[in-house]
Amino acid sequence: MMLPPDASDDLVTVQVPRSRLMEVYALLGAPPGEGAASKPVSSDSDWGEDFSWIVRDQRPSFVRVGAMLDALVQITPESLALDAIAKQTGLSVAELRGALTGFGRSITSKYGESEAPWTRTWGPSDTPGQDGQYYYALADDTAQAWRTAREQP
Repeated sequence: MMLPPDASDDLVTVQVPRSRLMEVYALLGAPPGEGAASKPVSSDSDWGEDFSWIVRDQRPSFVRVGAMLDALVQITPESLALDAIAKQTGLSVAELRGALTGFGRSITSKYGESEAPWTRTWGPSDTPGQDGQYYYALADDTAQAWRTAREQP
C-alpha cells in the first residue's frame, strides 16, 4: 500500500518478537492510556517458580540484579526508587541501569523470559534537575521465590 509522502513521514519500523506481535496490535488498537503499556508488569509469568538460575549466573549484570532483588525483598510490597536501590546496594545508578539492560537482554535471548520479575512505575525524584525516576517493587510471591533461591546451596 502506498502512502502519501506526508503520511509516511510519521511512520517508523519497529522490530517485535513474533510471539509478542498480537500484544502490539492490541496496544495500538486501544485508546491512548488504556493499552497494555499503562499496566504494570504482572508476576503472572514463571518468575514465581524458580530463581535459582539467576543466583547461579555470575555475570556482572546478574550479580547486580541479584543485589537489587535482595534490596527489594526487604521492603516488599513497597517500592524503592532506583537511586535508593543504588545506595542500599553500594552500586551506582549507572551500574544498575547497565545491569538492568544486560539482564533484560539475557533473560530474553538465553532464558526466553519477556518480562522482568518486578513492577516498575514512574514517580517523583528528589534529585535536582531530574523530573522523575523509576520505582521498583516485587510481588509477595516473587519476593518469596527470590528468598528461597538465595537460601539454596
